[in-house]
Amino acid sequence: MLGRDALQIESVLRACQQKLPGNQAALELMDFALHDLVGKALGVPAHQLLGGACRDRIPLEWSVGLADDKTMIDEAVMAAEKHGIRYICIKVGPEEKIEANARVVKEIRKALGPDVFLGIDANMGYTPVGAVQLAQRIEEVNLTYFEQPVAPTHIDHLKWVYDRCKVAIIADESCYSPADAARLCATGAADVMAVKFYKCGGLRRGRDIATIADAFGLRANVAGPANGSYIEAVAGATLAAAIPNHAFGAEFVMG
Repeated sequence: MLGRDALQIESVLRACQQKLPGNQAALELMDFALHDLVGKALGVPAHQLLGGACRDRIPLEWSVGLADDKTMIDEAVMAAEKHGIRYICIKVGPEEKIEANARVVKEIRKALGPDVFLGIDANMGYTPVGAVQLAQRIEEVNLTYFEQPVAPTHIDHLKWVYDRCKVAIIADESCYSPADAARLCATGAADVMAVKFYKCGGLRRGRDIATIADAFGLRANVAGPANGSYIEAVAGATLAAAIPNHAFGAEFVMG
């Protein structure tokens, strides 16, 4: 990067990718630094470098970690009542605990009432059959989405679940790159692409994923961007504001 023109963000990032491919978590930091530097040099917020802001408010999502039923219910209620969170994502899995998963999701819905959006995230922990069975057992809770129900190894497994669940499917571990997003969209295996900077490599590649989804009439979700620091959460807010097809709540409340 030394001696290069920082204004040529795309060229610099492509050179870095070519020099050391596959190191997306390192690339994301270079991406952040370049957008920050150029934005300051031009006197504009970073979202202007991504096409400008499409919104000035972003709903947030709270992820409830796996624990005993009371702990999970209490955490969900705290997020909604203390922090005003309107999107609650409940971790589920492994598949051997399908009955317990179904029970706690129903109890959380009962505790929160109908006005909070509920999602579940299996983090690849279910088989296709098990994922569909879980979705069917909790149909009455009116899920907003089911995130990464199965392992990313076979895209046809995700497609199989997508075809049988009456809920939006978010591709997380299945979607690392714009190329992954293109395959998912073309296959019709998910409704929403999860954008995480340490997977895709920063703001520009995250925007690329959202653009591909938008071309298919689908959406993207800025997810997990408090993985590193508050700087990553600020970058997440920037991208969530800049993409026109952002879905659901942005997951950077817990960082």
